[in-house]
Amino acid sequence: MQRLWTHDQTLWPAVELPNRDRLGWLHSIDILSDSAGRLQTFVQGVLADGFTNVLLIGPQSTCLTAELFHKTFGKPAQLSILPFPYLTLAVAGITDLDPAYSLGAEYDLANTLFIVDAQSGSEDAAMAGFEHFYWQVADVLGSEQAGQSFVAITAHDGPFAATAAHYGFRERFFTDPLINGRFTALSYSGLLPAALVGVDVHKLLERAAGMAANSDSCTGRHLFSNQAAHLGAIMGTLAIAGRNKVTLLNSLALNSLSAWIAHLLSASLGQSGKGIMPIFAEAIAAPRAYRDDRLFVHLRLAGDKTQDTAVADLAAAGHPVVTLKLQDLYDVGGQFFLWQTATAVAGHILNINPFAQHPVSMARMYAL
Repeated sequence: MQRLWTHDQTLWPAVELPNRDRLGWLHSIDILSDSAGRLQTFVQGVLADGFTNVLLIGPQSTCLTAELFHKTFGKPAQLSILPFPYLTLAVAGITDLDPAYSLGAEYDLANTLFIVDAQSGSEDAAMAGFEHFYWQVADVLGSEQAGQSFVAITAHDGPFAATAAHYGFRERFFTDPLINGRFTALSYSGLLPAALVGVDVHKLLERAAGMAANSDSCTGRHLFSNQAAHLGAIMGTLAIAGRNKVTLLNSLALNSLSAWIAHLLSASLGQSGKGIMPIFAEAIAAPRAYRDDRLFVHLRLAGDKTQDTAVADLAAAGHPVVTLKLQDLYDVGGQFFLWQTATAVAGHILNINPFAQHPVSMARMYAL
């Protein structure tokens, strides 16, 4: 853990010459905590100008995070926990924009805010999505006003930053070049959509900061007080022993969190011949139905006893079970940091670089 926190790239096999530093997410909580007020002020301005909908155009990782916030916190999910006004959100993955084009036809373009997440390597696809919607908005509002319906999340020196400035975007939020796209949940890519659907970003980051404090190098020698290191060690060691399927069991309200975790694991730890296969949205079977190839992780929201008996039966039958307890939905912030760190640790044990841009093969994401 000390090497992780000092950004020691030799923890993982080299896949780039030299290995690029992709560990900015370790510190994004502190940096973005100072921006929580900026995000809330931005949302207030958007609402004051009459926007009611937001459409996010971005890569799969950003879309999954935004959907998580919308389905877990936003309308019409948990209205009682929303402290702020909110917009209705939809997402458009840049790898397949055809469904997004039909979404645009359903929206009142005059009242729709468009977020274009143009991360490094995806600028061309993001540009295609932007151009499609920009000219539609321009037909409704005029070219002088159309830019105010768009927001960019992009690199400060990236090509899309100049595009956003040229077209007069309402705002530009600049990304940290040291953060890989799959690890952006606690960056602007995740927190801007969260703020727009009514999440208290400051509270979310507080929960993430608590998990980060639990996971820093100072607790590295106390394994059982370091949940992230503990989970990563379990996943990596059991995968080597043949239990390479991480089965996610969760409280109903945490369905989207399981989908996000599955994507993180499959995209980060899936390589030809070895890796971890996440399985989610699967009904719990009797212990005898499973082979000795699984680790079960129970994401349990406080007060939800629905799966307790079945999970206890799995453990009693000898299957390894990890239970992660969330006191309320805002603990999702801590889960982001927990799973990102655990993924880094498991990658070290498996000798896989979790920050590489490799195709997902063996460790595909399964929703059964």
